[in-house]
Amino acid sequence: MEILIPNRRDDLPSNLIKTSKYNIINFLPKALLIQFLRIANIYFLVTAVLQSIPLISPLAPFSAISPLALVMFVSLLREFIEDYVWIKKYFLFSEDIQMILKQITLRHCVSRIASLQQQSGWILKQVTQLESRRISLYPQISQSQNQAMKTRCVMSKPQISMGNHNQYIGERNLKTKFSVKGMPNDPNQLKGKLKCDLPNNRIHQFNGTLILEGEEINVGSQNLLLRGTTLKNTKWVIGLVVYTGHNCKIMQSQGQQRQKTTHIEKVTNLIVILILVLQAASCCLLAFLSAYSIINDGDQASYSYLLYGQKLSQSERGVLTYFAFFLLLNTMVPISLIISLETLKFFQTAFMEVDEKMKEGNGQKFKALNTMIHEELGRVEYIFTDKTGTLTSNNMVFRGCCIKGIMYTEELMNEIFQSENLMNDPDMKEFVDFWLCVVICHEVLIDDRDESYQGSSPDEVALVNAASKLGFKFLKRTSNSIFIKVKNQMLIFEILVQLDFTSERKRMSIVVKDLQTDRVIIYTKGADNMIWKLLDRAVQTELSLQLLQFGLKNYSKEGLRTLCLCSKIIDLESVDDKIKEYKILKSIGDKDVNEKMIEIENQIEQNIKILGISALEDKLQDKVPETIQALHIGGIKIWMLTGDKLETAENIGHLCNLLDRNTKIFRVRAETNVLDKFKRISKKMQIYEKILKKPQSQKKDAMLQRQLEILRDSSSINSQIRSVQHRIQNDLSQKSQKSTSHKEQVKRQYALVIEGDSINGIINCKEVQVEFLKLIPKFRTVICSRSTPSQKSEIVAFVKKHIKAVTLAIGDGGNDVNMIQEAHIGVGILGKEGNQAAMWSDYFFCEFKYLWRLLFVHGRWNFYRTAYFVNFFFFKNIVFTFQQFFFAFFSAYSAQTFWDDGYLLCYNTLITAVAPVYYGTFDQDLPHNDEQVSSKLPKIYNKFKNYRLFGWVKFAKWYVIGLCCSALIFFVTIEFYKDGIIDQSGRTTDLWQFSITCFWSTVLISYMVIVTDSNQYTYLSFVAYFFLSFILFFPVFTFVWNEFKGNVHHMVFDWIGNIKFYLVIILISVGVFILKHLVNVWQYFEYPTVVQKVQKDLRKKKKAKTNAIYSEESVIELNSGDDQQQQL
Repeated sequence: MEILIPNRRDDLPSNLIKTSKYNIINFLPKALLIQFLRIANIYFLVTAVLQSIPLISPLAPFSAISPLALVMFVSLLREFIEDYVWIKKYFLFSEDIQMILKQITLRHCVSRIASLQQQSGWILKQVTQLESRRISLYPQISQSQNQAMKTRCVMSKPQISMGNHNQYIGERNLKTKFSVKGMPNDPNQLKGKLKCDLPNNRIHQFNGTLILEGEEINVGSQNLLLRGTTLKNTKWVIGLVVYTGHNCKIMQSQGQQRQKTTHIEKVTNLIVILILVLQAASCCLLAFLSAYSIINDGDQASYSYLLYGQKLSQSERGVLTYFAFFLLLNTMVPISLIISLETLKFFQTAFMEVDEKMKEGNGQKFKALNTMIHEELGRVEYIFTDKTGTLTSNNMVFRGCCIKGIMYTEELMNEIFQSENLMNDPDMKEFVDFWLCVVICHEVLIDDRDESYQGSSPDEVALVNAASKLGFKFLKRTSNSIFIKVKNQMLIFEILVQLDFTSERKRMSIVVKDLQTDRVIIYTKGADNMIWKLLDRAVQTELSLQLLQFGLKNYSKEGLRTLCLCSKIIDLESVDDKIKEYKILKSIGDKDVNEKMIEIENQIEQNIKILGISALEDKLQDKVPETIQALHIGGIKIWMLTGDKLETAENIGHLCNLLDRNTKIFRVRAETNVLDKFKRISKKMQIYEKILKKPQSQKKDAMLQRQLEILRDSSSINSQIRSVQHRIQNDLSQKSQKSTSHKEQVKRQYALVIEGDSINGIINCKEVQVEFLKLIPKFRTVICSRSTPSQKSEIVAFVKKHIKAVTLAIGDGGNDVNMIQEAHIGVGILGKEGNQAAMWSDYFFCEFKYLWRLLFVHGRWNFYRTAYFVNFFFFKNIVFTFQQFFFAFFSAYSAQTFWDDGYLLCYNTLITAVAPVYYGTFDQDLPHNDEQVSSKLPKIYNKFKNYRLFGWVKFAKWYVIGLCCSALIFFVTIEFYKDGIIDQSGRTTDLWQFSITCFWSTVLISYMVIVTDSNQYTYLSFVAYFFLSFILFFPVFTFVWNEFKGNVHHMVFDWIGNIKFYLVIILISVGVFILKHLVNVWQYFEYPTVVQKVQKDLRKKKKAKTNAIYSEESVIELNSGDDQQQQL
């Protein structure tokens, strides 16, 4: 891509970013199209169209059109609000002002730019202000300190600046950026062109060539300011706009959020299809009976009123009747289910986000970004977690170093560096070289505000801080120099080339020239497994290397993070050509040259000498061990995926309770044959299980029990012998109990610790996968060390695909984003590495400990609430709809409606809408604030998630119960009204008296079922179940609808004054209540759930506590009575 400077074209893309779905013109058609991509909405649209055809519709059109219109209105309103929020956010952002240097008439005089002109001596002749969304590929823009960059530009002035990428990428750490060398002093004289990459999504790569007056200048990512960068430590910069709007790398890299669906949603869709099939079958049956029953009756004249006013053939009558019953039975599929479910998820989200117990001390609240997967939190089987910043606090503290095979603490290093003449002391050479490597080989920056060190790596910041305390102070870094101060001596190093750290290289190197001695030195630091391959064995003895290895293992066993620091003096002539070639290849930045760059890097870094090993401590976050222990009790298997070495990762596993004393650990190192190792592990597991069940142990237990029996039966006269026997009996009992409990504990406590290179063997080899899949369910803990970001997501995808269990991934950094998106549930932590993980997660909070409450409280609640909500929705519609089906057999299959249009319309949308939403939002089966209950929640979660609260079996139970209730209501009512009861006005009972009675019974049974199934009753329950449900139905709806002309116009007082009406609904409601209560009591005593057991224990303890209080009061009263008698 070429950009002319200056650029006077008007057809180039603007800087406006449009992230909204809609605009004013396409909102209605596009939003409607999205809504009708749902099969359920298409079904109800077809129903509304058919109901508008008088020939086949027995119902008024509005009874189908009104609910559909309401659902569409709510859905479109939600789409509008969500899109409006995005439009407002980005529109306001795009209206921010940028300073534009253009060769046009001056619009506004800007004092800020004028002052910059005086300071810099530049000739800024024309300056104007322009909204950032109107910026195109103009020559220059000006950026001030603490102002966010609204486009992507190449920096021309000043020489060096710092910025963070927090606004869009989520990175908070400062990064050094340099101006392009060779730029003219007067920006208005800038003429030429820039050749650079086409717009792409490689955020940290940029390659271009700036051509000015025939001279070519290489431009790289170090010269580029990304959109959203906030300028720090520099008052102003002027840059050339390269990419605008959607061409910015940030926008190019914005991937699509993976659509995540829940188990309940998937099964619900299948159930809806099944119900549609049952509805079609019912309609076919009734249509067949309608077409043939009249013909076979023999007296067709008596049924002429059923023949649609004209003579029709059997097939024509069957087709028309089919569509008529299709409309009458369409309530089998509840039209309000989708919108009610969305409403429920909205309230659940609000309820979770206001939880004060998930709020950090700094005011940062828990946030749910994905509102549609709350119930999956109650079914988690596997958790994949990062270590640094997720389990640990990412707050590095220097604990020591190992130099020449001797381990030094910070205090010892302070004693060593007492001398002021460190640089000239030959005994101190190794120590000086080690700390020079620390203060030279890094990417740490200095914040001008408080002169503190900041950087993308907390490890580097901690090491540079430790070096500063010891007298090795890093002062500043320019584009080509590093300034440091050792005690009172200033040292300057010229930067020749820097070999950056990557997750594949796992090391960083910098080649510098010591301007004091003119020596060229390469400093390298990195992971031990990569450094050890590059060492020059000739310059170091095997003993010194063994001592360093010993120190490395000791630090790792203590859970400390280690880095190997190395150096080498090199001949500049031998590497000069390689350095130049490397810089050229780096400026190209193509995938084709990456291999050549890696080859040059390896050549430059070969035969280095190790100076020592640093050790840093990363402390665990608050309550991490307790949280992980609770997760294990909850039956959740935890996988820790970290880039640390195997020993460090294993030690952290012990510290945070991933591993304990009773855990049998299997290790798979990089150099082992993975397939053979897994086979040996499988055999060892079988042997280990056999050992636990060995006949010898069984005989030993039997002998212990026999000795206990003998001691219990013996009755020695000697008191001494009896007491000794009693002690022996106690000892034997304890041994027996320990033996039994030990077996129970060890049964499933296996752990696997595996290195990163072995992970590739699992992912790429099918034979290894088959063997590994046999072992996965047996491992309670898996620790993957030396794992890369790509391996993390591949591991999650592998388990997700083959194990078929709900997975949760949690992390805090940008390298965890792929893993978070791959899992069923992604959780981000707002850490020191930035907001990347939080931005792409489904939920985020500040610390790992909040995962306990997210799963065991909100997850379990949302799981059982949502499952009950959907089951109840199907139940109440089955009860309601099948009465229409039964009525067809009593109306000569005439497709006569059994329900009045108003009652049919409002049953789902108004009368029974509030109660299930309230239950799904607020119902609590256990008092979560109770300490006794909180301690049992992990065990409850473990058993609770295995209950089939929603599925085909559960649906079948609710379906049968609903069918029985529907039959009971219909046939009991028809039995009462079959004789045609005469009311006080002299009229006999008609269809609508019969219908209204059935409707009342249906509504009361629906209320009764959900009220009796509720676990908690508060004033909100009273409001939801009584005022917003029953009172809304009667008298509000009943009397309002009574005034509209229709089938039940002015009939409300007729059935209210009929004693039979009350007898029927009371008989039916009480009968259903008694049957349901008897079933619940039988289930409670015969097959109690884990929640019911806990509820029973709580009641017992509460009763015992109450009795204790009463007994204490009685004792006090008795004592006071005795005192009074004594006084008398």
